[in-house]
Amino acid sequence: MFYNEGLKRKESNAFIQMFGIKYAKEISNNKINIKDIVKKSSLRESYSREVYKGTKLAKYVNLKEEMLF
Repeated sequence: MFYNEGLKRKESNAFIQMFGIKYAKEISNNKINIKDIVKKSSLRESYSREVYKGTKLAKYVNLKEEMLF
């Protein structure tokens, strides 16, 4: 969902980071491996870095209401 919307807007990396922001608590609390998430999504492994960046940004930013899919 985030990736496809990012493709439409030519902002894939930003949208992958937004996924990390939105789900940072769930990823952390459940000790989910980010590489596993990306692998199961069929995206390139390099996108795990963008999810990681999003999880780190989560403590500093909030997503705008219209960006909460």
